[in-house]
Amino acid sequence: EVYANHLQITYYLFLLLLVYAVVELIYAIRERNFKNLLITGGIAVVCGIFSVVSNISLLWSTYDYVPSTIRGPSELSSNKQSTGGLDKDYAMQWSYGKMETLTLLIPDVYGGASGEKLAENSNLGKKLKEFGAPGEQVRSYLQNAPMYWGDVPFTSGPVYVGAIVCFLFIFGMIIIRERWKWWLLAASILAVFLAWGRNFEWFNDFFFYHFPGYNKFRVVEMALSIVQFTFPFMGFMLLSKIVRGEFEADYLISKLKVSALIAAGLCLLVALAGTLSVFFDFKGANDGRIQKEIIDAVMADRKSLLQTDSMRSLLFILLSAGLIWAFLKEKVSRNIFIGGIAVLVFLDLFPVGKRYLDDSDFISKNQYSQYFEPTQIDELILKDPSKDYRVFNYA
Repeated sequence: EVYANHLQITYYLFLLLLVYAVVELIYAIRERNFKNLLITGGIAVVCGIFSVVSNISLLWSTYDYVPSTIRGPSELSSNKQSTGGLDKDYAMQWSYGKMETLTLLIPDVYGGASGEKLAENSNLGKKLKEFGAPGEQVRSYLQNAPMYWGDVPFTSGPVYVGAIVCFLFIFGMIIIRERWKWWLLAASILAVFLAWGRNFEWFNDFFFYHFPGYNKFRVVEMALSIVQFTFPFMGFMLLSKIVRGEFEADYLISKLKVSALIAAGLCLLVALAGTLSVFFDFKGANDGRIQKEIIDAVMADRKSLLQTDSMRSLLFILLSAGLIWAFLKEKVSRNIFIGGIAVLVFLDLFPVGKRYLDDSDFISKNQYSQYFEPTQIDELILKDPSKDYRVFNYA
């Protein structure tokens, strides 16, 4: 992970381990048993030292370069970040909205991407045709429709961990008794609070001004990468316990109903709130720049997308809950249950990923190679036996 040289993600990994250490310390104090904690902590520290030392050239060059960037001290009298670090407004610019956190459960509840692909029979498509726009122009505009209406300036897509994964996380919190569930819950809450950035200012000000190195990072919504670990970890540890028969079936079924009611009920509530325009106004920060008739059609598509994805997540929750119930009632075998859950999770996550990374984002090898065909000038330069210089083309 350190070798990947993405220091912000490494920082979040450190926070994840720090929360785990605090939880283990609390239990060690309660049980008056520090031996295992010290041994495990010692091994972790030694491994951390090895990972840093073996990548010291990467880390040191970054450390050496930072003072010469906007993350270093500023000579400008107007910049109050005299101790070094990013300007707070800049660092917190990509702060996730509080209600926007629903994207963990419902992918396009806030419109998806800033440039979303819409069908020709969408409200926007119909409105453009009413205005007499040529077919090619309509199709071109629908490839980059301004659907996103959340808090960040622009986005390539939501942070979606999966409806089934969210449901399993809730189920796990109710069922699992081991203390590591409190680590996963605490780390998840911390990640969400950090991702809120300026929308939860007093909390994030404490981290920004007092946690070493934290003011070097921007795009605070990236803290949700922690949730992309904690939610699946909880969910699939729960499934493992269910498959191994660690709980009585009747007890699991009673808690399954509660968990499904919470997760599915939230999806249904969001769908109803969107229909009635309660809690949601579907207005984006840049809507004022667009013609009113156009933006009215876009807002109608935003509402439709919220309703569709809410019901989509509701369906996947009910299907996965039904499959768990069938397994607990011994109506399906162990292998069918495992395979069925795998297929459902795939069908939940993969199509959402395809919304933002599809065939149009790739080109063939032949097309790619054409970009690097040498020109006559390139061929001439290559004939020179001395290659210890660079050539500036000012033609």
